[in-house]
Amino acid sequence: MFVLSNVTKFFGAREVLRGVSLTVMDGDRVGIIGPNGCGKTTLLRLMAGEIEPDSGEVRIEKGRRIGILHQEIERKQEGGVIDYLLGSISPLKKLSEMESNLMNRIEDANIEENHNEFQKTFQDLAHLFERYRLEGGYDIVYRAQKILSGLGFSSDDIHMDVNFLSGGMRMRLELGRLLLEEPDALLLDEPTNHLDIESMRWLEKYLEDFKGSLIIISHDRRFLNKLVKVIVAIDDGAAKVYRGSYDGYRKQREIELEHAWKAYQQQQARIAEIKEFIARNRVRKDRAKVVQGRIRMLEKMEILPQPKSLKKMDFDFPQPERTGSPVIVLDGVTMKFENKLVMDGVNLSILRGEKVAVVGSNGSGKTTLLRIMAGLLEPTAGKVSYGVNVKVHYYAQHLLDSLSPELTVMEEMSAIAGKDVSVQTIRDVLGAFRFSTDEEVQKKVKFLSGGEKSRLCLAKMMLMPASLILMDEPTNHLDIDSREVLERALVKYTGTLVFVSHDREFINSVAQRVIEIKDGKIDSFAGDYDYYESKKMEGSQERVERVLKEKKDEGEKKVETKLHGKKQRDQKRVEAEMRNILYRETKPLAEEMRKIEERIEELEAGQRKREEQMADPVIAGDALKMKDIAKEYGETTKLIEELFSRWAQINEKIEEIRKNRTFEINKGEEME
Repeated sequence: MFVLSNVTKFFGAREVLRGVSLTVMDGDRVGIIGPNGCGKTTLLRLMAGEIEPDSGEVRIEKGRRIGILHQEIERKQEGGVIDYLLGSISPLKKLSEMESNLMNRIEDANIEENHNEFQKTFQDLAHLFERYRLEGGYDIVYRAQKILSGLGFSSDDIHMDVNFLSGGMRMRLELGRLLLEEPDALLLDEPTNHLDIESMRWLEKYLEDFKGSLIIISHDRRFLNKLVKVIVAIDDGAAKVYRGSYDGYRKQREIELEHAWKAYQQQQARIAEIKEFIARNRVRKDRAKVVQGRIRMLEKMEILPQPKSLKKMDFDFPQPERTGSPVIVLDGVTMKFENKLVMDGVNLSILRGEKVAVVGSNGSGKTTLLRIMAGLLEPTAGKVSYGVNVKVHYYAQHLLDSLSPELTVMEEMSAIAGKDVSVQTIRDVLGAFRFSTDEEVQKKVKFLSGGEKSRLCLAKMMLMPASLILMDEPTNHLDIDSREVLERALVKYTGTLVFVSHDREFINSVAQRVIEIKDGKIDSFAGDYDYYESKKMEGSQERVERVLKEKKDEGEKKVETKLHGKKQRDQKRVEAEMRNILYRETKPLAEEMRKIEERIEELEAGQRKREEQMADPVIAGDALKMKDIAKEYGETTKLIEELFSRWAQINEKIEEIRKNRTFEINKGEEME
């Protein structure tokens, strides 16, 4: 599908990609990784045909439909959310425009003067509705709603004007547009940037079922491990292909580096040995030929470059003073914004040394919680209290405005560094956050991008002691290596940490407790992200398992022969209970489906009657009557479309409930 042969690309005098060769076949699932600014997005744009290489060749198979998601929105977005999404489907968009034109012609027609033309227009409209149905027009509405729901759009959001959406929601809408179009290849540049964890999991499932080629730029390790089978690692302009997941790439890369270091050290030892021989024997005439041979050997030797260090870069946060415990307590905290209740009587205590991750859907109140804890937001009700000696540092995107625009990166860091912090330590910390060269550290803050400013703020925190660190999305704008530097520093940090993140691997590495915010309440899970996810997946299964365990414990006190019979009876009783629960849960949905089916049948009968009226010569002679019928026909067709969409949603919900309950019964049988 894509073939890149010895591709090189410059931007100005800078060589971004050098001699890249890569083949992507139908159905391949490729992850592109590398440090920020290494050329990942450039490679993606070359593959999409948006830019041309300076040398080499990019071949894209003809007739293939390619969809690309950029980090920045380039398409002009207008209209309502659902209309924007449906408008991206070209054949249906054309049919919709034809329908609108025909309806306008019917509305504007002078029926008495143009009776025959009116009849033809009406027939064209009837044929158009049939074409719309055959080309999946009714199904596409349901698919669009399902995609938007999966990406975190509420039922109210899908009717909003696109101009009122936040930047993050616009990016999610653009991703939804691509998913709905179902191209032959999806090229996604950081698709998880604006997704909460729930939406991220939904996208993973969607992309797992995607049949085309998938090429993803991402710094999310868990996302890559779930979806890709090939890793393209870009470093210093060169691209190397590794087969397997991201974790597989890491293992291969470590082995490569070990071998490279071994070969490098062996060669350096051999060079030293040869040089020592030359120095020792240069003055001896009887060894002149041998010495000249060794000199030529050195001249012809292909010197191996020094490999990257096997040692991972590590830094420590300044260790804080010992504080009282708990470090911070929220007592009955309520927060309202106008008529929206964000937090409802929240009670929360964070102990000294705890590392707590805060999760929840977009807009659930995660940032609000951190701002209240930081003292930047006064709660509507309740109070916040701190332990003894607690010093708070808060990292969030708004801190970018606190940087001094006229200072250089190095000056900004030096201004907050203690006297005992050396220049080399500051340079090492900056290097960990991708400020490596003299040019980068001497760059003025006002010329930094948003991502560079975020990284500078994080680097500053590495030099500032605090007993309570609050961090809102600290991994945004960080590549994988920088994320891991921050992870290791936070794991070793002896103070107290509360952070919001959508990076599941980051949460899993750092957090000892996970707090979920939902509907103004909090739920606490004493463990890492994997523990939190497992508890969430258990859900209603816990009740079934508890019942079964109680019956099993009772049975162990009885004779074995009776135990077997009792277990069978218990299992049957639980299965009957689960069937009753299933019936109660699906009954209102099934009833709604039945009413929808009846309504559709009623509407379709009305449509058939209107078609008969159209064919009736008597009615056809009544121009005004024909015009009214045409209008009713169009409105009813759209109503039937909406009802079919709702019916499909309900049916899917019932199947999901049945699947979950069946799993619970089977789980119970395994426990027995």
